[in-house]
Amino acid sequence: MKNKGSFLAFCLIITMVLVAGCSDDRATTKNPTVEGIWKEIEQAVDVSDMRKGYDEDLKELYDIDANDIEEYILYTAPSNIEADEIAIIKVKAKDDLKEVENKIGRRVEALGTSFKDYIPEEYYLIEKHIVNTKQNYVLFVVSERADEIADVFDSCFK
Repeated sequence: MKNKGSFLAFCLIITMVLVAGCSDDRATTKNPTVEGIWKEIEQAVDVSDMRKGYDEDLKELYDIDANDIEEYILYTAPSNIEADEIAIIKVKAKDDLKEVENKIGRRVEALGTSFKDYIPEEYYLIEKHIVNTKQNYVLFVVSERADEIADVFDSCFK
């Protein structure tokens, strides 16, 4: 009976370890989903007033076809007098990262041209933009809280 009890206790411990290791729904895995990263950002920073972007916005703003990447999330400011923008793009292959970064660079230039003389306060945010890459992911942020958003992004890969 003692062996049977020890065996059951051992099985219970193993089961608990496996369940604990597999039950974390957070985006803090080595290969998070774009949606999971976005949920982490939403919990840390108030982005509720931003407008969700779609495939046509991705194409228009970045010249990126949604079919050429694995997944993305795009949020922009609710009006054209604000520069806030967040894009998380997961490319299909690491070789595609440089091309996406270049397209984001062109987007930064376009935003800068639009806001430089028009709304200097927003231009300042554009100057402080962040482009961060991890694995096959690219984060682009224009926001007063860009550093916080980048920190959340980074934490999703630890």
